[in-house]
Amino acid sequence: MIARLTMGPLGGVLGGFAGAIVGALIGGGVGASAGVRLGEIIDENILKNFLCLACGNRFSATDAAGMYDPSFE
Repeated sequence: MIARLTMGPLGGVLGGFAGAIVGALIGGGVGASAGVRLGEIIDENILKNFLCLACGNRFSATDAAGMYDPSFE
């Protein structure tokens, strides 16, 4: 009985839905991992997400590269 349901036009429709669901899950996973990596790049290079506790200045990691001054310790 099950073999008859999976053949013919109904099998094509069910196979299409199954393929769409699997494709959506795989695409969602790939898109999410790419989004996480892109977000990390934006956080590290574009956003000013560091705060100086002494003066309140906001800066990014690339702004701070090579700017270590031991006199502030």
